[in-house]
Amino acid sequence: EREAEQYRKNTTDGVTGLYGFRAGLEYLEECRKERPEGVMLSLYLDRLKESDEKNGIVFGDMILEEIGGIIREDCRTLTEKTGCRTVALRLNRDEIALWLEDQSGEQGKAFVLGLLEKAGAEFGEETFALRIRAGLALGKQKQSGERLIRMAKLAWNSVPAGAKRQYMSYEDISEKDRTDL
Repeated sequence: EREAEQYRKNTTDGVTGLYGFRAGLEYLEECRKERPEGVMLSLYLDRLKESDEKNGIVFGDMILEEIGGIIREDCRTLTEKTGCRTVALRLNRDEIALWLEDQSGEQGKAFVLGLLEKAGAEFGEETFALRIRAGLALGKQKQSGERLIRMAKLAWNSVPAGAKRQYMSYEDISEKDRTDL
């Protein structure tokens, strides 16, 4: 029991309850060895740093804790419905990556829209000055998990400022705008 608790502490981010970076990448690669197809999502919590500076880091941690809870619940629901595995890991202070095994691009978009809607209801941009941008990338056999994360990050980074739709798919980025990852 103690060993299990220590393992959880070593692999889990203490604020979000998601996998920590290194442990999450290891589990992601393990999952993808068996079933490499799916969708990688990268979420960017835009203006979280400004919110921390304005309201204090504890306030930012409360936002991260709530967002982590929404992600864990949605991942658990998806796994129960489809039997597919999900991997959610915290990349850094304001970025989170999610792997949705065996999901199509359309299923990934539906998943991310649900997350954005729930987070938006919880943390309205007017009150919390927080906006979440999301990028999606389709996973294929020969791509590493790290490459998929970079592809999804490029996608959210390509969302135009002030755009109504706060997500983009890597596959929707023109070839000339895709950087060498």
